[in-house]
Amino acid sequence: MVETGEIETTLAKAKAIRGEAEKLITKAKKGNLVNRRVIFRFLGKRVLVNKLMGEIAPRFKERKSGYLRIVRMGNRRGDNAQLAKIMFVDNISSFETEVEEREKKNDKANKKD
Repeated sequence: MVETGEIETTLAKAKAIRGEAEKLITKAKKGNLVNRRVIFRFLGKRVLVNKLMGEIAPRFKERKSGYLRIVRMGNRRGDNAQLAKIMFVDNISSFETEVEEREKKNDKANKKD
């Protein structure tokens, strides 16, 4: 999630991820050494810890909680599981372009019928 800014997965997994990720962002906002080590223990890569504490957490300085959004994407073809995309709230530009692409795809499918 920290690497790409968004993950597409099942709705149940997205809901499970949200709580843990928001706790990590809250710890990253504090920015002390203890929290850096806790985040490193969870993520396991120094690059991801630096990105979370240096780039992502400062964007949410004014926000107390609610850093992530879950968007339902439809059902998976094989097992009909509900898919969802979990992303940062501030990443609105990529979300809007994705919605536009989906609408264009639906328009093309409707024109064929």
